[in-house]
Amino acid sequence: MKKLFSLSLLFFLINKNIAQSLSINTTGANADASAILDVSGNTKGMLIPRMTDTEMRNINAAAFGLLVINTTDSAMYIKHDTGWVKFNMSLPNATANYWSFNNNNITNTNNGNVGIGTALPLQKIDINGASLLANSSIINPDLYGNRIVAGRIADGSGFDVLSGIGGNAATNPQFQGRSWAVGHNGSNLYIASGTGFSSTLQTGIQINTNRNVILVPVSGNVGIGVASPTSTLSVARGVGVDATATFSGINQASYFNFGPNQQTYIRGGFVNSQVIINDGGGYTAIGTSLVSAGSALTIQAASGNAEILTLRKPSVRTWGLGIDNIGGGNFEFYDHQSLSYLVASVSTNSGTYWNASDSSIKKNISKISNENGLSKILQLNPVSYLFKSQPDSDNLSYGFLAQEVAKIFPEFVEQKTKVKMISYTQFIPVIIKGMQQQQQQIELLKTQNNELLKRLIALENKK
Repeated sequence: MKKLFSLSLLFFLINKNIAQSLSINTTGANADASAILDVSGNTKGMLIPRMTDTEMRNINAAAFGLLVINTTDSAMYIKHDTGWVKFNMSLPNATANYWSFNNNNITNTNNGNVGIGTALPLQKIDINGASLLANSSIINPDLYGNRIVAGRIADGSGFDVLSGIGGNAATNPQFQGRSWAVGHNGSNLYIASGTGFSSTLQTGIQINTNRNVILVPVSGNVGIGVASPTSTLSVARGVGVDATATFSGINQASYFNFGPNQQTYIRGGFVNSQVIINDGGGYTAIGTSLVSAGSALTIQAASGNAEILTLRKPSVRTWGLGIDNIGGGNFEFYDHQSLSYLVASVSTNSGTYWNASDSSIKKNISKISNENGLSKILQLNPVSYLFKSQPDSDNLSYGFLAQEVAKIFPEFVEQKTKVKMISYTQFIPVIIKGMQQQQQQIELLKTQNNELLKRLIALENKK
């Protein structure tokens, strides 16, 4: 009878409020005005339907907001318009739920940090362990077991990384004094590293919106194949002939390389290609930092060496140009194939031209024959002329025509690609020979004149 009375009282209390809201309790309190169903109690709870995951997902046309307990993973689920959403039933503080929905987005209103794989997160998101991103990219802790953190990271070189990933040595002792970051500031991507706080980071690589990659070591150097670069850019020597640096063009490439004996090679990508230096109209210096004003090229020889510039044509000859170390700084010409080596010299002060003529460098020495002296000199035809290459000049030049000289002194004429050339200096010994012959004739005539004069005086005395 007592149970029947309690049941009748419960129905009475339920029916009392059914017109507005339904209240289920043991105190007779009215339902909250905002609730259609208000269940309360201080000694018992309320059980909602319990089912397996398969049974839950097989509910026909499940209504939005439907609640069930999933016995497969022991969690509460609510039906959302995009599917079933799981509530975490193992939160330390079951009364606090920091996750909320905003359309299709899930947000967290927690004022602290969120840890994945760690109970003591050090940043807004602290991941301790390997993480899979975009179904393919793996981010693993480094060999020190460091954690990867995400957030706003300051860059001491002036860049402010608005979003990215990195590690802060100041708040995470596992980084062993190292801070690093990879992120962007809305336009450029930065890769930075440093020591101490993240505010001391120095950007090492910048990739801008034009896809330009910029190496920007604020206080350090850049090394390619070099572990400890000592200059702004240090590049290790490659193994092959063209292995140090290649500058690719449309169809060919130019090469920069260091030889095994520290030689430096710069060459074009094909036979007879051109290497152009300072085509902007400036000055170029080799072997010195002192550029001569107004000189396109200044070259300084190594200390103690007279030869400055070597001109070489393979399988033909090698010539050298230099400045004498001993004889007052004369300009000198060197022939690497010649026994004399030094061929000619030009005096610094007077401009006098000197030829190498030491007997030690000559062979088959003989006197110039009389046939190659005065008789041939008399055959020469000295002329005056103007050069066709100087149409506006009326300054006469004096000399010979190579075609005519070749008939008399063929060894004085040399045929080049388009023109014949004369060695005028070779006329000097021949002219001297002619003068000697002429002087001999003068002396003979003087002797004959003296004899005739004596005979004439003798005839005069007989009268």
